[in-house]
Amino acid sequence: MWCAYPRCFREAAARCVTCGRQYCAGHCSPWVYSAGDGLYECALCERHLTPGQVRAETPPDLLASVGAVGFFLVAVAVGTAMDVAAKGPGIIVLSVFALAFVFMARCVSH
Repeated sequence: MWCAYPRCFREAAARCVTCGRQYCAGHCSPWVYSAGDGLYECALCERHLTPGQVRAETPPDLLASVGAVGFFLVAVAVGTAMDVAAKGPGIIVLSVFALAFVFMARCVSH
């Protein structure tokens, strides 16, 4: 089982008592409930944040941004080549451009 923390791919080691998800040792720390009883609470529940709020806080990494822009440029080039080969009025290249732009904007905005 993998850690449920956003963008973490380590193996899960403990279950959070608040949300019930499994996290790695780095994202789920123990706190003492009573003498000898250790309960685990994840970093998201400690800060009272949802996974969506955490994803909104972290900017996209450089590799994802460059990959999204590269995919956009390749998709537009392929769409243009398809439109020229089909001798179309530009509908193919316009639709490919719009879909690639939406994909790029979604990847860069996260």
